[in-house]
Amino acid sequence: MILGHQSQWEFLQRIARADRIPQALLFAGSCHLGKKKVALEFIKLLNCSQISRQDFERPCQKCFSCQSINKERYPDLSMVLPQKKMIQISQIRDLQSTLNLGAQISSIKSVIIDSAETMNIAAQNCLLKTLEEPKGKTLLILISSQPAMLAPTIISRTQLLKFYPLRPSEIEEYFKGKVSQDSLKKLVWLAEGLPGKAMEFFKNPEKLEIELGRYQFWQKILDSSLGQRFYYLNQLFSKKQEFPQNLGAFLEILLRHLRRLLLEKLGVKKNQLTSFQRTSRDYSLLNLEKMIKAVQDLSSAIFQTNINPKLALENLILYL
Repeated sequence: MILGHQSQWEFLQRIARADRIPQALLFAGSCHLGKKKVALEFIKLLNCSQISRQDFERPCQKCFSCQSINKERYPDLSMVLPQKKMIQISQIRDLQSTLNLGAQISSIKSVIIDSAETMNIAAQNCLLKTLEEPKGKTLLILISSQPAMLAPTIISRTQLLKFYPLRPSEIEEYFKGKVSQDSLKKLVWLAEGLPGKAMEFFKNPEKLEIELGRYQFWQKILDSSLGQRFYYLNQLFSKKQEFPQNLGAFLEILLRHLRRLLLEKLGVKKNQLTSFQRTSRDYSLLNLEKMIKAVQDLSSAIFQTNINPKLALENLILYL
């Protein structure tokens, strides 16, 4: 079942019903929005053997096609995922070889390229050949949280479908009665409108507490003097927690938190932050903008270099 994104799903149903499916779609939106979930549901819709072409409702989930697609083991579905943070040209060449063979049991071959922005230049140029000269009936779905990192020639050959965070009330309504009231409040707050995160917290409550701990860490950093910040950072690394191995996840939390502060400063979300979310320091708009840029620059560097987590964070907290 898809959580939210009803307008996007209705659009996909319409193009399927009219048999006007583009060769390539670009699902764009921040991480954890459920873009991959929607992509898989759409591919199931196109391959489900239990529904009528005239009545495109949700797939039955029980036929061989749907069950295989759920497990990402369908013969006519290819998944391209980053390897060591990047999608290499060799992966796109392998995909092209697979597409040259044609469909095995379906009328259409489907491809999902997840985190498409991690394709290096060579991989993007190689993919461009596939977009320009498609082999048979093929559907490519590119999923990206940073579509600006894709070449304009790639974007121009795809149909863009944007995804947005859900309203807190949508997530709350979906999980109401499935978790305790206390957990529900934490889940809705920490998910920040991201269905993928909400579902992850629901399936693994331990991750909910881990995420809360990450927020608490950044709150202490923002509320502390420079000397205290280095103390907290050293303390965290000395415990050998999962922090050094998940720098990207920690930075994502900080970035979302700073954006919340910025929105409240601008009056967009005035008085919507809880006492925990507010920081004791009064940052100016210019300070917040500089801090956000510093975090974004570091996040980008993670994908391009083997960065030292502790050194990177020591440099970052000088900007906060």
